[in-house]
Amino acid sequence: MTRSRPRANAERAGLAPTKRTRSATSWVRACAWKAARSGAVPDGLPPHVGGGLMLLICGDVIRPGAGWLLRCSPTPRNLAAEMARTRDPAAFARLEELCQSGSAGSYARLAALDKIAVIMAAKGGLAGDITVGDCAELLGIAAQARTSTDRHCGSTFFYQLLHGMGALGEDAPATMRVFGGRGQPTCEQLIDRYHIRCRPVRDVLVDYLRERQAAMDFSSLQHYAYLLGKLFWADIEAHHPGISSLKLPRDVAAAWKARVMTKAITRPGPDGKPATTTAPRRDGRSVLTTVRAFYLDIAEWADDDPGRWGPHAVRCPVTASEASHKKDRLQRKSRMDQRTRERLPVLPALIAWADAERNATAQRLAAAASTSPGALFTAAGQTLRRAIMKTQASGRTWAEDPSTGKRRDLTFEEHRGFWACDDRSAPAHRHPHRRAHGAVAPQPHPVPAARHRRAGPAAADRPVQD
Repeated sequence: MTRSRPRANAERAGLAPTKRTRSATSWVRACAWKAARSGAVPDGLPPHVGGGLMLLICGDVIRPGAGWLLRCSPTPRNLAAEMARTRDPAAFARLEELCQSGSAGSYARLAALDKIAVIMAAKGGLAGDITVGDCAELLGIAAQARTSTDRHCGSTFFYQLLHGMGALGEDAPATMRVFGGRGQPTCEQLIDRYHIRCRPVRDVLVDYLRERQAAMDFSSLQHYAYLLGKLFWADIEAHHPGISSLKLPRDVAAAWKARVMTKAITRPGPDGKPATTTAPRRDGRSVLTTVRAFYLDIAEWADDDPGRWGPHAVRCPVTASEASHKKDRLQRKSRMDQRTRERLPVLPALIAWADAERNATAQRLAAAASTSPGALFTAAGQTLRRAIMKTQASGRTWAEDPSTGKRRDLTFEEHRGFWACDDRSAPAHRHPHRRAHGAVAPQPHPVPAARHRRAGPAAADRPVQD
């Protein structure tokens, strides 16, 4: 007859039950069961796990709730060490190797091992028996039991360790982020952000976004909802209450077009008080183009489905000349050329400074790597002291200023200096005189406009948005 896993773990931990310990074990089991059910520390149970109760948990004799184990502050740390000693030494040794190879910090490593031990204590079994659902459940419990001093309670590093060890299976996702998102909002939720009061217009905006949703990505869909919901109709309702139709009077349409081409900017005035001024909106023409496309699409779709789109097929308040981007493209090209002319004279000095900074940071990092902790070294005109670290698992090299004691991360400084002046991209900019006389700035490649699902004469006359 084979022994059960709880009894086998208990015997491995030296906890073979006897008649003398049966009553005490039953009392602890009842207390732990109450803790697992209520999530609070039961009456009569100490606020920490003592040695005897720790042995019962590691031997899989009792299984307290994960919430109760997390609320006992010293329990997870002691529990991880006992689990590594009594229940699954090989798995915890493999997890330690993964932490060392990944250059994880000591606190992050201990916090991850604590969570794995808590799952084993609450669910039973070994580290290889942990499932993705157990990890997701623990994160939910940890979020409820979180304290202001615990910065790693929501960390998913323990999941990465289990996934790297192969305990979760090949079909498990690489990270826990797939479980943390709320998903993309629907078309109704995108429009309802702007609290449109006119229900018929709100419904037609939702239907329009749903019709266009299949032909665009979510970022473009969200931008369309912002342009049509906030900058178009919500603005009209705010300045002209009572309008309940897409057929706008000419004075209302003219006032809206004047507002959408400018934006309000609040800045401190000469007296220190905030002052509001208006400035041209650079993407105002894009709003006009989107609204014009909205009206033309409805007019086109009304031919195919008059019962659905016919009542909203009205005159477009934006003309073709108002939605033209030719003038905006010329102005943008002029601003780009002006910025290029202003920055070309200082480009050699900028490249020289970036190259010197890259060499200096590389010299300091190399000198610190060859210096023993606590010793002084001089590199790139600076004298620093190699910092003495409690652990070297972080994979970074630190140094201190002998005069002020300020600590510096030389690894990050070298990384920032390298990418600020990369040798692979520097040769294209080290000779600015090649483009300084009579040459134009490089032009971006045009991106073809997305084709509408229903193409027709109305869509062909629509100006393309840049």
